[in-house]
Amino acid sequence: PEIPKKIRIINLGPVVNTKAIDYAPTISADGRVLYFVSNRPGATLTTDGDPSHDFWRTTKLENLDTNFFPPINIDTVHPYGPQSVNTPTNEGVASIAADRQTLVFTGCNRPDGYGDCDLYITDVEGDVWGKPRNLGREVNSEKWDSQPTITSDKQRIYFASNRPGPNGDNNIDIWYTDYDDETSKWKAAQNLTAIKKNKKDWSPFCQNF
Repeated sequence: PEIPKKIRIINLGPVVNTKAIDYAPTISADGRVLYFVSNRPGATLTTDGDPSHDFWRTTKLENLDTNFFPPINIDTVHPYGPQSVNTPTNEGVASIAADRQTLVFTGCNRPDGYGDCDLYITDVEGDVWGKPRNLGREVNSEKWDSQPTITSDKQRIYFASNRPGPNGDNNIDIWYTDYDDETSKWKAAQNLTAIKKNKKDWSPFCQNF
C-alpha cells in the first residue's frame, strides 16, 4: 500500500491568530487569500457594545507561503446599514468562489431573514463588497441554514440545515441549490439524500480549482 505523506500542521501565528475567537476559514482557489470570522478588536460592535463576529481577510504572496499579512476587516464602512456584509449581528461561515469575485455566507438575525440564520451572496465591486442578497425563500427556511460552499462554476451551493427532511426534524442534513440562468434565481433547495441517513452532517466543502 502507498505510504501516506507526512503532514505538518503549522500555527499561522500571532499575525493572524488572536486571543479572540478566530474560526471558519475559507481560502481562495489560488491559495493566496484567506477569509475567516473573528470577534477581535476592530469588529463591528453589537448593541451591547461587544465585538460581533465579522468577516476578516488576510493575504500572502505565494500559495505555499506560511507568512500572512495582518488581517483586515472586509467591511468597516457598512454602506448598506443592517444589510451590509458585516453588521452588529453575527456573521458566520463563508465560501469564496474560485474567481474571488463572489462570497456566499451565513447571516443571522437580519431584517430580511426568513430564519435565525440565512444564506446570503455578495459580489465584489472594485475593492468593496456589494449589498448582500438573501438567497430567497426557495433556499432559506424558518430554520437554521448555514455553512455554505459554492462550486467553482458558481452554479451550485451546498449547505447545512436543520429543516425538516427525509431524516427527520431538527436533524443536520446537507442540502444544495442550483442557479437557474433563465430566471437568474436559485432553485428550490434539495436534500442530498445520497450522503447518509439518520446522522448529523456538517460543513460541506467544495475544492475550487
